[in-house]
Amino acid sequence: MNEDIAKFQKMLLNERSFDRLFCDVANSNRFDLYYNTSFADDPVFNHAIVDDAILDSSYSTDADSLLILLSEIKSVALGRDVMLTIFVERFWKLCERLESAAIEDGFVVAGSMNILSKKIGKALQKFNEPIDVFETEDISLWNQTFMRSYSIGQKWAPELIRREEMFLSDPSTRLFLATEKESDLPSGCLLVHRTPSDYLGIYCVGTVPERRHRGVAKALLAAVENLAIELHCENLTLQTIESDGVTPMYLGLGFNLDFQRDVLKLP
Repeated sequence: MNEDIAKFQKMLLNERSFDRLFCDVANSNRFDLYYNTSFADDPVFNHAIVDDAILDSSYSTDADSLLILLSEIKSVALGRDVMLTIFVERFWKLCERLESAAIEDGFVVAGSMNILSKKIGKALQKFNEPIDVFETEDISLWNQTFMRSYSIGQKWAPELIRREEMFLSDPSTRLFLATEKESDLPSGCLLVHRTPSDYLGIYCVGTVPERRHRGVAKALLAAVENLAIELHCENLTLQTIESDGVTPMYLGLGFNLDFQRDVLKLP
């Protein structure tokens, strides 16, 4: 197997394991549908992935075979009454042909995501002293900070808290908050998820609007790098949405852009 693809698959394993924290999964022998009807309009919590073995093969040259596969995915999503998007990483052999078939079938390319990683160094990283980063089990406070950071409506709160209560006892997943000395409430949050043992995934990085541009996210990331060293993880990994414009910040912090993903959406 190509070394890059072997690395990419570890990064995807981390991401898909994280997705299972917040999603149910409908399994098929050719694809998986990640879904959560409480977040039915969100593509991150409602998306399909085609089996890697299919994506990394030449598959059938018959376009009808791909249209049949897409029809099966649509049928499963329709049965669960969720918005359908399909994630397709650009490095797969079948990427262009699958996207072409999907567009023929009515999908549109709704956006792209960047998948980044950073090799962990040996020296501990320092972060701004005025910003205190700490691990928390206060789900309510973490969730409040997360929702404020992303302007999430209160209708998501019960399901978010239910999911967080389920996975908090799992040592592979940990919640972090950042506070500033002059503020009584947290300024930012993130979640880390470790799987496989040498990869630490970074998710839900958020800063509440009134505390942005003060180094909160950088302090959180530095603390996570310290944690990764303590856990003997070799890599950090994270995802960004291209249109959000935050990728340059991560590149400036030593992350590398490993590959990109197209998000195909069925209007």
